[in-house]
Amino acid sequence: VFCSCYWLTENLDKTEMAPTEDIHDEEVALVSQEGLKFITHGSIISCKSGKLESAIRFAKMNSRYRSGETVELQIPIPAEMLRHMIQHFYHGSICFTGPPMSDKGLCRYLLELMIVAEEFLCLDLVKEIEMRLLSSDPQSCFCWNCCRAVRAHPRQVGNRKAQCMYCIDTNSRLVAENTVLDVLGLLEFMEAPEYTLQLLPMNIKTLRCVQSTRLWADHDDVKWLSNIALATLRDTVNLVVLRKFAQVVETASFLESTNVSADGSESQKNLLLQMSLDDLRRNSLLSPLQKKTIPLSGEVPQNRFPNT
Repeated sequence: VFCSCYWLTENLDKTEMAPTEDIHDEEVALVSQEGLKFITHGSIISCKSGKLESAIRFAKMNSRYRSGETVELQIPIPAEMLRHMIQHFYHGSICFTGPPMSDKGLCRYLLELMIVAEEFLCLDLVKEIEMRLLSSDPQSCFCWNCCRAVRAHPRQVGNRKAQCMYCIDTNSRLVAENTVLDVLGLLEFMEAPEYTLQLLPMNIKTLRCVQSTRLWADHDDVKWLSNIALATLRDTVNLVVLRKFAQVVETASFLESTNVSADGSESQKNLLLQMSLDDLRRNSLLSPLQKKTIPLSGEVPQNRFPNT
C-alpha cells in the first residue's frame, strides 16, 4: 500500500496513535452503498460535514435511540469514496492507496468526489480536490505534517485555532485535452463555496527557499491576488481549451456532446472557443504579477491527534 504522507506511513501501526479520551463520544457507523461499515466519532465528522451533523442530530431525536448507542447512517456512495471522505475528516487529506489510476480516471474520480463533498457540505474537501486538480502532483498529501507552513491563529489563540498553508503549482496533470470538458461541465453545475486560493508572484523553486515567517507576513499584508473558490480551476480550464483546442474538439467527450451534422459540430466549436476567449481578459493566471504557484492558507480547528 502506497501513501505519499511520510507521517502517516511512519505512524499508522503505532498503538499510541489511538484516539485520546477527549474525543471518545457516541460512535457513528457510516454504511456505504455496498454495506461496508465504517465506525467513526460523531464529534469529528459533525464538525467536518454539515449534512452528517444534521443526520446525526435527527437520528438521536428518534424515540428508539438510547444514549450511548451507535448511530448508524446509510451513506449511498461507493465505499472507496466514503473511505476517502473519512480520511479527509480525520487526517485532513486523502491518502491514495490501491491500484494506480490513469490520469483521466483519477480526474473523473475526483470530479465525482467533489460532487459528493458538495452534497455533504464538506467544503474543505471541495477545496482539497480543487488543489489536486490544479497540481502537477495530484496525489500529494495535504495534511498538517506535509504543509508548507503552520502557525497558531494570530487573532484566536485562545480558541485552539491554527492556520496551515499549502503550496502547489498550476501545471495541472489532470486537466488535459481529454478531461477538460468534464471539468468544465462540473464547473457549470457547481456553485462556488466560500473559500479562496491565493496566487504568489514566485515559482515553486523560489518558494522552497522562502522562510515560512516571510510567507505569513506577506499573507497578512494582503500582498497576493485572491481567487474565489473554483475560479483558478476555471482559468486553468480555459487556458487548456485555448492551448489545445484542436485536440479538445477531437475528443470523444466533445464529439458526443455535439450534433451529428457538420454544421452543428462547427457551431459547438465556435461556442467553446468564444467562451474561452471571452474569459481570457480576466484570467488570473495570465496576470503579469503572477507565476505558477498557488498557496492555500486555511483556518481550521486544531486536530487532536499527535501529528499536530
